[in-house]
Amino acid sequence: MSNKINYDVLVKKIDYISEQVGQIKKDLIELRPRYKERIEETWNNLMELSDEISEKWQGIGAVQEIQAQRNKDSKNESDC
Repeated sequence: MSNKINYDVLVKKIDYISEQVGQIKKDLIELRPRYKERIEETWNNLMELSDEISEKWQGIGAVQEIQAQRNKDSKNESDC
């Protein structure tokens, strides 16, 4: 019982698989989100969230917070 290898059939199968892999690669490239578009979308989402947070914020403003921290730090340094 000898096993005959039909090389022509194997080559055709490999060609078919190669074509399919190539098509999958093309499809993935087309479906992949564009880097620039992702950056813009992320930035827009950040700005929307920032606006929502600002509307809901009940504490002191950022400038006042920084001033308070600086005053606290300079007070601690003078205590030393």
